[in-house]
Amino acid sequence: MTRDNEYLDGYRNIGLVFPIPECITYYGITNYPYPANFDFNYKENNFTMCWQLNAGSPRQQVHELISNLLVKILNRRYNITLNYIVKLLDTSKLGYFGTMKNAVDSGECHVITATTIIDKERAAQVHFQCPFQISSYGFIRTTLDPHIIVNTVKDLNKVGLTVGISTGTFYETFIPEISAATIIKSPTGTQALLKLAAQGKIHAIIADINDLISFKRNPANNCSDCHVRSFGSTVEMASFTTKNIVSSNAPSVGVAFGVLLVALTIFLITRRKFKATKEYKK
Repeated sequence: MTRDNEYLDGYRNIGLVFPIPECITYYGITNYPYPANFDFNYKENNFTMCWQLNAGSPRQQVHELISNLLVKILNRRYNITLNYIVKLLDTSKLGYFGTMKNAVDSGECHVITATTIIDKERAAQVHFQCPFQISSYGFIRTTLDPHIIVNTVKDLNKVGLTVGISTGTFYETFIPEISAATIIKSPTGTQALLKLAAQGKIHAIIADINDLISFKRNPANNCSDCHVRSFGSTVEMASFTTKNIVSSNAPSVGVAFGVLLVALTIFLITRRKFKATKEYKK
């Protein structure tokens, strides 16, 4: 109960838009047996959590919240004294997902506690835990060339518009739909694109709706007259470990992390699906 309240309070204080998802929406079961032993290979009581460099707000706060609570749960469940080390990963060479996957497969990181969108293709490559966040796709329209009207994501498909998208992310899948625009790809993440938005050097950015709302709300970014809109269905996000899992004498350790993160979201807000076309002004 205490752990769950801490997560719910933290989630609420960060100011995320959507409710917390139920774990059953991913695993499809309600009973989660804990593994008998904690068998991850760690040194000097240090457990390595990883996410991307320059995650920005609110991702940074979510990553820290999840990492801190996960270690607390492990320590309490297995009567151990783990600490956690954070490694911030440079995504410039392999893009977001490629970098994160390589880090857990190589053993550089134990868990990626970044907000990573779950889908079947990714789930075949890594072991996702229970989703801890719901979000949606979104775009921000800056005040550059205000005479060019953009009300929907389809309106970005115009010659003369510059649209920013992070490489190695799901947002790249929208590029064919806006092929008339000039695409600016960022291998280092959304924050680099948002700097261009703050400088009035880009027309629009497609990214996570929470990132865009947080950016617009910050007066330092000079974007109070920008508009942010979400589109499409909601997506679920989770942490993940490597798919190369060695079984213990109970359910696999990989499954254990699905179990352990359930403790973060056991008293959950009922999950709802959204079709979002809402504009966020605050």
